[in-house]
Amino acid sequence: AVAESVASSLSADLEEVTEPQNRKGLLGYLRSGFQAFRRIVVPLNPLGHEVAAYDLVVIGTPVWAGRLSSPVLSLVRLHGADMTSVAWFCTCGSSGDKARDEILRELGAKVIATAVFREKDVKNGTAADGIATFAQSLGAV
Repeated sequence: AVAESVASSLSADLEEVTEPQNRKGLLGYLRSGFQAFRRIVVPLNPLGHEVAAYDLVVIGTPVWAGRLSSPVLSLVRLHGADMTSVAWFCTCGSSGDKARDEILRELGAKVIATAVFREKDVKNGTAADGIATFAQSLGAV
């Protein structure tokens, strides 16, 4: 929902990062947490867009086990060198601080903006103003 709102505000392309691995069910849930905690790079399906073609790439991720999701970590590791400028946001149950630190370690000065949105606030609509402000700040870039 956050990614759709930001993309719509910026009239930007939107692409879901996908992978061949199934993450459904209890085993998928446990595997997801383990891989995120251990910072495991997973295979990704090919992207439909070339990240190098964009002046700004906005990356959104849920927080898994307090960290970037494995698919987003993989995206950054595989394509981060092709990204000129990055804005990043996460959705989380409580805190996105570790995930924010992780994206900053991975991409450094390329990260021009970050935002953390709590899942419950996104669902109940109280994050709408923060999402709009984040998107508007990127429109000026």
